[in-house]
Amino acid sequence: MGPTIVLNWVTIREYDNKGFDIERRVGDRPWEPIGFVNTQAPKGCSTTELFYSHTDHINLKDFIQYRLKHVDMKGNFEYSEIQIVKYEPYDAITIFPNPTTDNVNIAFADQRMQYDVRVYNEGGQMIDKWHNCKATLTIGNLRPGIYI
Repeated sequence: MGPTIVLNWVTIREYDNKGFDIERRVGDRPWEPIGFVNTQAPKGCSTTELFYSHTDHINLKDFIQYRLKHVDMKGNFEYSEIQIVKYEPYDAITIFPNPTTDNVNIAFADQRMQYDVRVYNEGGQMIDKWHNCKATLTIGNLRPGIYI
C-alpha cells in the first residue's frame, strides 16, 4: 500500500458542524482535497472533546502541507492552521542493537533534528511515545516481544 501519514485532531466544542475537508499541498502545487471526515457530534453540536483521524496514503518525497477546512451545516467554512510534514522514507532511520532489552539507539538521517517516536505492539496499539527524541530510548519497561 505504501507509506502513510496519519492526521489526528481534536475538537473541544462544535456548533452546527458538518465536518472537515482535508486538503493537501505538495511543494508549490495548488491545494487539493484528499478526503472528508463527517462530524461525530450529534446534530453537529457538542461540548465535549471529539477525536478525529484521517490517513493519507502517499507516494511522495517532499514537504507536504495539510489543512482542515471546517464546514458548517450552511456551507460556511474556515481553515485551520497549516501543518507541514517532511516525508522521509523508513531507510532514513537505523535502530540498534536489535534485539535489545534495556536501551535502543536510533540514528536518524538528519542528526540535527529531534523527532517524536511512537512504539506500537504487534496488535497495532501504541504503548509508548517519546517527544523530541534524539538518540537513545530506555525500553526496559517493555515486555519481551516484537514492536514497531
